[in-house]
Amino acid sequence: MVGIISITSISVFAQSNSNVPEWIKNNAGWWADGTLDDDSFLNGMKYLIENKIIQIESSESFADEGDFILVQSPSNSNIINKEIFVDSSNYFENQVNFLNEVFILSEDIQLTVKHCDEPDYWYDSDQRQMTYCYEMIEIFYEANLALEDTEGVEVYVYDAVDYTFYTLVGSTLDWEYALPTTGNEGDIYDQFASYMILEFSDDVDLTTNALFNYAYLLYNIDNSELMKDPNYFANPPSTEQRAYNIACHIYGKDSENWQVLIESEWLPQNRANYCEIEYSNIVYAWDVLLENYFKN
Repeated sequence: MVGIISITSISVFAQSNSNVPEWIKNNAGWWADGTLDDDSFLNGMKYLIENKIIQIESSESFADEGDFILVQSPSNSNIINKEIFVDSSNYFENQVNFLNEVFILSEDIQLTVKHCDEPDYWYDSDQRQMTYCYEMIEIFYEANLALEDTEGVEVYVYDAVDYTFYTLVGSTLDWEYALPTTGNEGDIYDQFASYMILEFSDDVDLTTNALFNYAYLLYNIDNSELMKDPNYFANPPSTEQRAYNIACHIYGKDSENWQVLIESEWLPQNRANYCEIEYSNIVYAWDVLLENYFKN
């Protein structure tokens, strides 16, 4: 990836007649030295924004003059279901149509789907091009088959592709809008993927189960010899930690129907206690960051 393109500048300023509470000042210092966790710091920022002590404004209008454009190559893969992922009206075509209904773009961004010789996906801001490799889909088939999840393999692969595709979209929009995001990029884009999948559908059961399918795959990755080498799965945070984080998003979205995560010891109780607040903060943060870039 190459340098950030500054499409629009976002200014954050304090009201001249407002006093920043002492506890906010303390929070900033504690967060800077690592004493305060990110969620508590986010709560403080949320307080400042909601009480108009600080405001986030776009310094220039963001003209909607672009679209996501799909350029997809044929696939000779023997394992990929081409009706779902390659043929006309496939997954990627549907996602591009959806993104064009939701987001404003200043210029076109191309989504290229092709064989790359390795499982990967990335965004090139100079070329304004997202790339998603067929090898990612193949490895999701192989991983689920290695875990003996053969009966529902198409669903599990779809859910894995969906989650990773939206981490790619998160990375793309972060660069496109020059968003003031901070922290580990892997965590940020996982949070974006959970936000998009859970908040842009009315079917909570379907979307929370989709997230769990991907979290389950991540959690079991280390048990599969097949999955130890690809760089995608070696990047921090660990696959197990990512699985816990996604499980927390699920529980935060629908704690009433996902008590099984605690009962089965999938999600530690001490983590679950904060998941509803954590997920609420994620939704609030992305709502604020993207509010100037939604079409409706």
